[in-house]
Amino acid sequence: KSHAEEDRKARELAEAKNQLDGLKLQARKTLDEATGASDDDKKPVEDAINAAQQALDSGSDKDALEARGRELAEMLQAFMQANAQQSSGGSDAGAADGPTGPSDDDDVVDAEFKPAS
Repeated sequence: KSHAEEDRKARELAEAKNQLDGLKLQARKTLDEATGASDDDKKPVEDAINAAQQALDSGSDKDALEARGRELAEMLQAFMQANAQQSSGGSDAGAADGPTGPSDDDDVVDAEFKPAS
């Protein structure tokens, strides 16, 4: 029974390492592709990538690896949102263009189409 428990823990640790390593690679790729982002914008993600690598190198336990993964995911998400806003001209760009929902255009006709037989 103890071998099964050891195997389960080893598998969970390996899965946590693989997940963190994959997230780290995704974050690195995202930073590399974000050519318009400044170094200041990239720094929090870079720091989280470095912390993730340190956790991987030190052979941290599953909980520590998962914590680094959550931290990296949060930093990456914040970076991607900020980068998307910058590339679209800021967060207020859509609001200045008028309503974005359905409009009351008079030339829109709601009808069913039946092909001619």
